[in-house]
Amino acid sequence: MISRIAVALDGSSLSESSLPYIYYLAKLLNAKLLLLQVSFWPEDTTGAIYMDSEAGISPANYLTGVKAILTDPASPWQFQPDEVQTKVVYKKSVLELGDVALAEGADLLVMTTHGRSGLSLLIMGSIAKSILKHTRLPVILMRPEETPLKAQAQIEAILANPPAPLAVATLDGSLEAEACLGPASEICAQLDIPLYLLEVVSPSLAGLIGTMGLSYSYNESEEQKEIQKIRKEATTYLEQVAHHLQDVYPHLKVEVTVLVGNPAKQIEDFTGGIHPLFVAMATHARGDFGQMLPGSVAEKIVRKSRQPVLLARVPRGYRGFNLSMEEGKNGMAEDGY
Repeated sequence: MISRIAVALDGSSLSESSLPYIYYLAKLLNAKLLLLQVSFWPEDTTGAIYMDSEAGISPANYLTGVKAILTDPASPWQFQPDEVQTKVVYKKSVLELGDVALAEGADLLVMTTHGRSGLSLLIMGSIAKSILKHTRLPVILMRPEETPLKAQAQIEAILANPPAPLAVATLDGSLEAEACLGPASEICAQLDIPLYLLEVVSPSLAGLIGTMGLSYSYNESEEQKEIQKIRKEATTYLEQVAHHLQDVYPHLKVEVTVLVGNPAKQIEDFTGGIHPLFVAMATHARGDFGQMLPGSVAEKIVRKSRQPVLLARVPRGYRGFNLSMEEGKNGMAEDGY
């Protein structure tokens, strides 16, 4: 159950652009917020060493100011003071964000893909990959708006065009990819919204050659047969996963969708068309499908998609959703990562 959401901030307006979505998600989940900043510098009560930062003030004063805005009775945010906590951790690396959030009792970490001075937190995937490597928390990554709106306009915008009441989990047929199902189904069950299981398949050249023998030449009918075959296999697999999910969450509505084509493009087009609450992916799935590496599907989705992307790390020795639930692990900050 998500009861506390950690929000990674760094003093920049880009990092703050996640706040409207977090506001919406926290209200849906009835969750409290933890405004979190990790500072490489030691604590300086004079604030002198922070004057060159974008915020221009100490991290503690910056977060206090953000909290004051979120809890101002006259503001559109409508948070109560006890619903928003702040935490600055000094002499730590940004790579330790996840562990700090977990130690502070957070169930979920949300951060933007760009932070101070517009520098990408991905930096070819290395920082985001390292944060995910060092945390057991599920992490939602968001692309910031290029031109952040004023608070009132931000709230009005998300309320006028809210995400659809559903989430999408991307799978590829591997057990590792199922690691995203724990946190995704947990949130969907908590909100009583459907979870769409999505797999994108494409016929392989090896498969076509295998069906047509050594006298290979392009044949559209053979390609269609191969597509029908792999679509059927993927559908059967997703239906089995849906059955396992509903064994654990009897009231969870699960839909299955199989698409054909380029995975990154199909996922981007599909999710862009339905505007889900989030898209869930595992960070290490078959064929780099979910690895946060330059050029991987996950990296492309995070970099290009306008949808929030929930990334879950694959635990060491993970054997798929069904066995993990039998062993009492649902992917929500379990040991063994």
